Amino acid sequence: MSNMKYQVSIILIALSGFLVSFFLKDAWLFYTVLAAITVISLIQIKLISDKKNTSDTFFENEETCQKTIKLNALFTQLHLTTKEEIENITDENTQIQTLLHGAIEGLVASFHGLEKESTQQKNMVFSLVDDTSNSSEEHHTIKGIANEAAASLKEMVESITHMSSQSMALVKSLTLINDDYEKVIKL
Repeated sequence: MSNMKYQVSIILIALSGFLVSFFLKDAWLFYTVLAAITVISLIQIKLISDKKNTSDTFFENEETCQKTIKLNALFTQLHLTTKEEIENITDENTQIQTLLHGAIEGLVASFHGLEKESTQQKNMVFSLVDDTSNSSEEHHTIKGIANEAAASLKEMVESITHMSSQSMALVKSLTLINDDYEKVIKL
C-alpha cells in the first residue's frame, strides 16, 4: 500500500507540472512552481511514510487527516497564487507590447517625416543650383557657385548691419521721445 501512495504522489506531481506548464509560457516560472509542488509532494510522502501504524486506510488517525487537510490547503493556496501571478504577468506583457507598439509607430513616423524633409531640402538645393547655373555661364563651376554664395552672404551682412544701425537710431529716438514725455508729465 505504501508503494501505491508513492505512485499517487508522483502522478500528482506530474499532473500538476503538466497543468502549470499549460498555463505558463515562461520557463523560470514553470520550474519555480514545479519545484514548489515537488517540495510539497515530498512533504506529503514523508508524512505518509512516517506513519507508525500500517493500516489499509489512508486516513487512519486524526493527525494524518489534519496534515492532509493542511497540505490540500497549501496546494489550493499555491494554485491561487500561481493563477494570480500568471494573470499579472499577462497584463504586464500586454502593457509592454502596447507601449512598444506605440514607440515603434512613433519612430517610424519620425523617420518618414525626416525622410520627407530631407528630400524636400535636397530638391530645393538642386533647384537653386539649377537656377543659378542657368542664369549665366559663370555659374557652371563650383568656384562660380562659391563666388556667388560669398557675394550673397556679403550682401546679407551689409543689409543686417544697415538694419541694425537703423534699429539703433530708432531706439535712440524712442528713448529721447520717452524722456521728453516724462518731462512733460512732470510739468
